[in-house]
Amino acid sequence: MSLDALRPLESRQGWSKARIEEYNKFRIQSVLEADFDLLIIDECHKVGGSTRMVGRFNMADILCNAIPNVLLLSATPHRGKSDHFRRILGLLDADAFEGEGVPAIAELQPFVVRTEKRQAIDYSGKPLFNKRNTQKVVVGYDSARHQKQQKLFYSVTEYVVNGFNMARQIKNNSYGFVMILFQKMMSSSTQAILDAMKKRADSLSGERSDIRETVINNIEEFGYEGQLEFDFEQKLDLMVRETQINYDAELDILQRLIREAQECIDTETDTKTEYLLQILPELKQKENDHDLKFLIFTEFVSTQNMLRQVLEIKGGFRCETINGSMDYDRRLLALRNFKADTQVLISTDAAGESLNMQFAHIVINYDMPWNPMVIEQRIGRVDRIGQTNEVLALNFLLNNSVERRVYEVIETKLNQIMADLGIDKTADVLDSTLERESISSLFLESLLNPERFEQTSQTWLDDIKQKLKDYKSTEGSLPTVNSDEIKVDKVDSIKHSPIPNWLENLTKNYLDSKGIQYKLLLDGLGFRFPGLKEQVYTFNIRESLNNPIPEPVSLQHEIAQTILSESVPHQPSSNIPLIVIQNDKIVTGSFSLWHLEVKNQFERSDFYHPVFISDEGDSFPAYAQNLWTKLIQNQLVFKIHDDMSSEESSSFFEFIHNKAEGLLSSKYSEMESKIMDNTDRIEQNKIRAFSFRERQLSKIGIENIRTSRLQKLEKDKESWLHDYDSAKQIVQNLSCLLIVKIING
Repeated sequence: MSLDALRPLESRQGWSKARIEEYNKFRIQSVLEADFDLLIIDECHKVGGSTRMVGRFNMADILCNAIPNVLLLSATPHRGKSDHFRRILGLLDADAFEGEGVPAIAELQPFVVRTEKRQAIDYSGKPLFNKRNTQKVVVGYDSARHQKQQKLFYSVTEYVVNGFNMARQIKNNSYGFVMILFQKMMSSSTQAILDAMKKRADSLSGERSDIRETVINNIEEFGYEGQLEFDFEQKLDLMVRETQINYDAELDILQRLIREAQECIDTETDTKTEYLLQILPELKQKENDHDLKFLIFTEFVSTQNMLRQVLEIKGGFRCETINGSMDYDRRLLALRNFKADTQVLISTDAAGESLNMQFAHIVINYDMPWNPMVIEQRIGRVDRIGQTNEVLALNFLLNNSVERRVYEVIETKLNQIMADLGIDKTADVLDSTLERESISSLFLESLLNPERFEQTSQTWLDDIKQKLKDYKSTEGSLPTVNSDEIKVDKVDSIKHSPIPNWLENLTKNYLDSKGIQYKLLLDGLGFRFPGLKEQVYTFNIRESLNNPIPEPVSLQHEIAQTILSESVPHQPSSNIPLIVIQNDKIVTGSFSLWHLEVKNQFERSDFYHPVFISDEGDSFPAYAQNLWTKLIQNQLVFKIHDDMSSEESSSFFEFIHNKAEGLLSSKYSEMESKIMDNTDRIEQNKIRAFSFRERQLSKIGIENIRTSRLQKLEKDKESWLHDYDSAKQIVQNLSCLLIVKIING
């Protein structure tokens, strides 16, 4: 879930402090009471905050203290601020990181594991991430075929520069933003700038008809006395006429540019589109793949619609589109069509998040965003785990000085700096060093003051270089995993997880018991679960990353949760089934599965154990384990013969329960001992932390402040030790998950 879905409110208009506190308590209380086993915080550097009082940190601190196991994930945990870094580490163990300054590697090693993205390997030892090849493609205007486009580009640029300068003079930021947007659209496509100019012209026409009312609504600047002057009416008429002249002048320019743009569309093919139609067949031929897939990114829906029409009509391609106006289900359907039988997906940056496309490996950035972070996100849709080909990214640039200058800085020169410093160009590193506003200022400088661009860009590069050096030095303070330690033989224990098979068998048995039909399909299991639409499901989560067609089902899926919610532990009052095992040598007796939970307020440990008790009262542990293994692997064929009566079941269960308690007594002692060892470690850490704080407070020079703070610390220590005595008390719980009586058929 989103971090902000739980983050406490700090204020809300019209709400009292008491109401805010009640709301915050209600919002997080259900999570605290859910008894989760594991908390994972992704991008955990975002909860560090500037102080301990920040809402996100408070939320994370509460969760980490309530949930026994915590995993924090971040590519940039240390951003050069030791206090911020220690706050994050304190979420794992507040006592271990109460000091100041950068923690030593020896302090971090018990808590931090760090690997590089390109170190990661799959189960066969191959790198999880393939190589990436990024190429700049400069597309120029042909003096014969694109004469009108070239003229339009310079005309629009002149209009934008004049408009932006006017916006700065009258301090109209929104108008300045529109002008810059026009420049980006002109670099995208003629269709994009035409649609934008038409909307601007319609807006100006509407505003022009209400000029007098607009001016009257803004006469507060004259003040009350100014409005009573004899010549105020003349002043007002003059303002209206001047405003009309400005509107008329801009409308005249826009209408001329609109005519030029429409003529370009009617008589010429966009130069970048022309090149795209040429390069796509060449790439198909080069890779010897007639159905080669292409992921094309553009910032604008107008360009997207134009590209789809041109590629389908002139290029003969099958196309899909994704943009921000589509809901998630429609995007997912387009993605599935793209994987199944479509050759081209044209997407705005709405597809830059949450959709995986490893089945394609060619990305074309038809127009370039002003932030290299966005480019990284685009390419990241295919440069993911499961990509089997080398990723090719083609960045299209119009051969104009505005774009070329900035691209040279943020791509070529920035790349060289990162290479010199030995830093891989990943989105995480860029995210921690680049500021969106500073990049936008580079484009504005290139557009408005090209003669000053060299100096501005060098200043920007020097600043980024220093930030990257800081990043490099702070990253060096973290423990790292040597590539030699990452070995294929270490994955054998987790390579073949049985959970997908268990979950699939559980689902099939449930569907059979409910009389629900299902089909075994190439992509997974097809069925209609009660309350849901008919769908294809897969239980192999890893494979689902490469195949968007089936819906992945994990233990957290609604279907699995529904099935599991109907499965409850055996109650002493429940009847015990009598079963007959077929096609196997059997021993008659009882088979049961037990869950032993041992915990105190600091830690919890669980153990699951099968038990077989023969009719003679003997325990057969090997036979119990064999039955359990066959049961979970769906190899145990049995049928229910009958049930014991309630009275028989109750006395029989009591007998088996006593047997299970005896068999698990040694395991309980082992678990209790381990928890007590960990609890003792917590006590020792806390006492050391109190001692550290006492030494720090003793250095305070003002006696009364020193004394009061030491007294408060002593009270805190006594209170904690008092609570600790009760918190460390261990509680055990033994519950029966399953019990059956095995008889001869």
